[in-house]
Amino acid sequence: MQKLNIKNNSALAAPVILSALFTYSLTNYLFLESLGYHGLLFTAGSLVCVYQIGFFLCTFIIRIIFKKRIVNRSLFHVLILIILPSFFGLTVQAQEKKVSWDDYIYTTAWGYLYSDASERSQRLGVFATHAAIIVLDSTTSYYHVMVSNGDIGFIERQPLVGRLFASKYYGEPSEYFYRGKEGFQSPHRYVQVAELRVRSGPSTECNVVGKVAINEMAFFDYWPLYEDGWVYFGDTRHREPKYIQAKYLGVELKYEDVWQAYKSVEGKDLQRELIFVGRLREIAWKNNHKHLPQTLRLYEEVYHRAGQKNPRIDIEQELLLAEQIGLKPDHSTYLQEWIRLDAHYRIRGTILHDGRISDRQAQQIGLKYAKSIPDAPECGWEPLHFYLDKDVVLAFETYNEEKIAGSVFSLALTKDNAWIVGKEIIDGTYAENDFIRKFGRFIDVDRVFAPHVYRIMLGDAGFYQITFENGRPILFQCFFYC
Repeated sequence: MQKLNIKNNSALAAPVILSALFTYSLTNYLFLESLGYHGLLFTAGSLVCVYQIGFFLCTFIIRIIFKKRIVNRSLFHVLILIILPSFFGLTVQAQEKKVSWDDYIYTTAWGYLYSDASERSQRLGVFATHAAIIVLDSTTSYYHVMVSNGDIGFIERQPLVGRLFASKYYGEPSEYFYRGKEGFQSPHRYVQVAELRVRSGPSTECNVVGKVAINEMAFFDYWPLYEDGWVYFGDTRHREPKYIQAKYLGVELKYEDVWQAYKSVEGKDLQRELIFVGRLREIAWKNNHKHLPQTLRLYEEVYHRAGQKNPRIDIEQELLLAEQIGLKPDHSTYLQEWIRLDAHYRIRGTILHDGRISDRQAQQIGLKYAKSIPDAPECGWEPLHFYLDKDVVLAFETYNEEKIAGSVFSLALTKDNAWIVGKEIIDGTYAENDFIRKFGRFIDVDRVFAPHVYRIMLGDAGFYQITFENGRPILFQCFFYC
């Protein structure tokens, strides 16, 4: 039997070594890939193609330079053996671990987020008993994790779970995670400033995605312990991220507390006065209608002294609305007065009443039949069919267990379409302040975030809603509770 001479068969030896090296590199690569390090995945077939192309290119270039062939496959194999390990190493090192909040998991005990894998390291923040985290790596004693607001650090090892179960919150610091008087609510704090901006990320450079009012609850599971930290209070998977600065959260503010704070700076610090009257206005609209008139007059007076005007707030209209809201009757009187007003509609010259609209009438005013409509309520109220066009939607359902009739679901208010209440014809030309004067005693409104959307309650059944824009009505809608 002929003995294999490796020295004289380098063309055979090199591919064997190359195959072993490739197998080792690919195995390590796939292991890193399973941990979340996403690089380029070379199959055996693609490696062979790269090998053949590289050899021919190398040969071709050297022939051009030296005018002769001086490269054989043995030399080319040596070059590959030198380059390949470095290539795989650089490829893997260049890739970052892909982080997705679809991979979140929950803690089972509260604790601290440390800057390093040591109890003596800096505490970056504190997380609640059931906090959503992403595990990036682990040691024998610590998990390397990302918490909800994007902070990255280390937590002590503990059992982690994929789902939440009811449990006690032993030892959880209530100064960070308030769970209500009974201790069973999700951890939260209250917004302590007026019109607080909500950002899409933990930075003032990120987009504003909304605002929250004073005393609004912000639910979270991680509290930063460093200055100017951010709290995340959006959905767990971060589909609609929401961040606010932690320094603006605290205990729920009482009107009397903010009033005393205002009195402490009255006549001494005008800028602080402006801040406090803004907070008083929001609290009064949300929780203390009895304080509205005095609060709004104070707001007007302070802004007048400062020579300023908030372009988003029509203080004269708010004073008019506050006066009318103060005249709201009790529940039974409210419903009796509203029923006497006999609310109905004029649509393209045809007078229509809820619960008495026929299919023929709907067809006569040019509406088209539809079995369903987009964005219909998903519970409780289930009409049999609809008639509609771009301005009108009529919903047909069974009345008194036998009669099928229609009512107005939505109506664009124009010169041809009107909502008639008592003697008032509310069409596209009707003034908002006139609506407040005539019907303010029936109105509910979120003057902070939807200041020109008015609701008139229909007992336990639902409510009418009318929306104004630039002082004129644009849309009437009817909503039923689930």
